[in-house]
Amino acid sequence: MKKIKSTMAAVAQLATPENITMKKRNSEDKGQKKNGILKGMIKTFLPNRSKGHRPEPVETKKEPTVEDIAEQIAKCQLMEASKNLIDLEQKISRDPLLQDKTEDLETLYKKLESSVFQVIKDSITEKNGDLLGEAVNVIVEQEKEDAKCVSDNDPTNGLRPKRWKTKWESYVSLSVAERIGNLSDVSANVSTSSTSSSTSSSLSQSFITVGKTFKKDLIHVVTHLKEHYPEDFDVCNTYAQHYHRFLVSQMDFAAEFQLGDEDNYYLLCWIHNYYPNMILKNPTLAGHIDDFYLNNLLSPDVIRQLEVNYVLHEIDSVRRYMNKSLDVEVERWRSEKEPEILGDCYHSELHIDVIQIYNGGIKKAQEIKKEMVEKISCLLPHEIKEFFKRYNSNLEEFLEKNKTHPYYREIVITHLNCCFHFREFIERKGTKFDVAMQQQMSSIILQCEDLLYAALFLELFVELKAQFRKMSQSSSLFSHQAMQDIIKIVQITVSGYKMLCSSSYKDMIGRIHKHLVKEYLIRLLKRKVSYKTSLQLQAIAHQIRENANLINDFCHAHKSHEEEWVFKTSKVIPKVGRNYTAPGVERHQLEIATWLETILIYGEENKMSMIYE
Repeated sequence: MKKIKSTMAAVAQLATPENITMKKRNSEDKGQKKNGILKGMIKTFLPNRSKGHRPEPVETKKEPTVEDIAEQIAKCQLMEASKNLIDLEQKISRDPLLQDKTEDLETLYKKLESSVFQVIKDSITEKNGDLLGEAVNVIVEQEKEDAKCVSDNDPTNGLRPKRWKTKWESYVSLSVAERIGNLSDVSANVSTSSTSSSTSSSLSQSFITVGKTFKKDLIHVVTHLKEHYPEDFDVCNTYAQHYHRFLVSQMDFAAEFQLGDEDNYYLLCWIHNYYPNMILKNPTLAGHIDDFYLNNLLSPDVIRQLEVNYVLHEIDSVRRYMNKSLDVEVERWRSEKEPEILGDCYHSELHIDVIQIYNGGIKKAQEIKKEMVEKISCLLPHEIKEFFKRYNSNLEEFLEKNKTHPYYREIVITHLNCCFHFREFIERKGTKFDVAMQQQMSSIILQCEDLLYAALFLELFVELKAQFRKMSQSSSLFSHQAMQDIIKIVQITVSGYKMLCSSSYKDMIGRIHKHLVKEYLIRLLKRKVSYKTSLQLQAIAHQIRENANLINDFCHAHKSHEEEWVFKTSKVIPKVGRNYTAPGVERHQLEIATWLETILIYGEENKMSMIYE
């Protein structure tokens, strides 16, 4: 400023009358000087202007027209269009002369709204993150303008509030409805599936399809949509709640019908397992969806009725399938065909079918919930026990009425193998039968085995009885050769039982061993001994011990299951022999006879120790 003032003062001095007169006189001489002064003044007022530089033109920003904004919307430049519309809206509200532009403004807002919410609808299946981000930002900006309008309490702005965030949730609901609507309609399949016996009904297939879509879409929301939304939109829970409402409506509709058994089962699986565990608790979704805000898919009363229906059906189903398997087995007996061979043993599918049916019932309950497993596990053992009773009755009837069957012995061997597998199943830890039920089942299977062994040993025991009678009626009671002949008969007979499985074969040898011991002890006690010299008695004792060794060696060779019996009899029969060398032979015979009678009445396993204590 000081410089400008000094310059102006200099100019004023030059403009005095004297200077003007002098200027006229010396106009020709001073022309150049005058031009220099004027140029200096111009340079003073325009200090940045120099030779070769022209002043830059000032650019004025062109306001976007209605057509420009429409083009931005068409090109999906959503955020730019939104800002321009907000500017236009504010100008119209301030200038009454622009009120004729209100209609254009409303038209453009409708176009923008349509474009924004179309992006929202499409985002459930698309991955255009940049465009979605713009659409969400537009909604946020419009919400801010709504808030300003409310705070300013401007009644003249008829375009506000727009409430686009509320509309956003409506469009989320619409997109979910359209998404699910493209799938097969669950309700349309209810009436068809309610009369269907198909393992996988149309209703259950519809729910499976819905579930897969639900899971896929929610994972898409978490991985591709959530990052573009502000936290207050709660986008994951919003989508989840709309899918959940759809499921509730479909569940309610389905529950109104008389559902088939499989549909009843699938609904329970959905309610207790598939939906809460496989979908809502999916690792990708964990922490993003709060199931606190999701109400029950069905009312507790309806769920309880579904559970009751399921349990009744499952028990009946297990019963029917096991009985059907037994009926098939009985028909196979009547067909007079040789049993199947698996490996080196006669084989029946019966035990496999029954065990699979039981395990299948437990596995199905596991698909629902833990409490259902506990309930079914308490009820199914009773059905298994009842099946064993029916199995025992059918075996007894067959063995009694079909002794001339061409494969009688083969069928007996087959079901001795089958009984072994049943016992193994009963004693398996995984079955978790209570002790009382386990004992009852084992007792029934033992009865089956007794029937089968009695049929298998019928001819052998008749022949052995004749041989032992022959021994007792002659001087060969203590004969080593006579016992060898008996063992040879047994050996020939058991060679025909090689189709027994290993465990059943050992059990069979153990039973034969018991029979040999009993028969021999009985014959020894019935025979009166009247030898006078100790040498003769010692010879008898030696022969008895030799015969005992024959029996024991036979059992060892065939690896009898009754190893404890082998150990005991190795002492029992020789002890009888020692008694013959001791004074008072008749008194010892009476003692042994009493012990043996106790064994035969009360059971060998518990009383045998009395003999050699």
